[in-house]
Amino acid sequence: VYDGAPQRVTASAIGTDRVTPVDGTFDITYNGSPDAPTNAGTYNVLATFTSNDPDYLSTVVAGQLQISPAAPTINITGGGTINFDFNPHPISATALGVDGSTPVDGAFAYTYNGGTNAMGAILPVGTYTLTATFTPNNPAGYTTATATVSITVTQATPSITWPTPATITYGTPLDVVQLNTTATNSIQ
Repeated sequence: VYDGAPQRVTASAIGTDRVTPVDGTFDITYNGSPDAPTNAGTYNVLATFTSNDPDYLSTVVAGQLQISPAAPTINITGGGTINFDFNPHPISATALGVDGSTPVDGAFAYTYNGGTNAMGAILPVGTYTLTATFTPNNPAGYTTATATVSITVTQATPSITWPTPATITYGTPLDVVQLNTTATNSIQ
């Protein structure tokens, strides 16, 4: 798996008894280069063994080295519990590389509850799963990755006002002057 470091193969020569090492040296190439590869991909490897033991021949062995792309770490900002307020509460995210601190170039798509675009959405009261899906600009180094966060939108509390009515004499019927209560949306 891609980790940002060169990926070297190792080789050893063992005698016919399948225990005793054979004295000699190896020259290893990756797609014809002596430099071990770092990036994800498939590399043709040649291990050329030069025997220092007169009882064993020098030889060349071919193989392949596969370095798979790594999954970036996705960190989401947002979510949690909020009171309904007629405002969108979008999430944002970052993708970090294998070292845990270097940003990975790419793009995010944000959805909630499995498919609706979450950017700029005003969510009604309820609980939602918000998903950030990351697509890297360099798919040879990193895979697509997703992360989720939950957001719960709770009911807003309306503001009720009731001005103190004028004094009335006992037995006077109540009318709109005394019963002039209004309820307003405190989040307008």
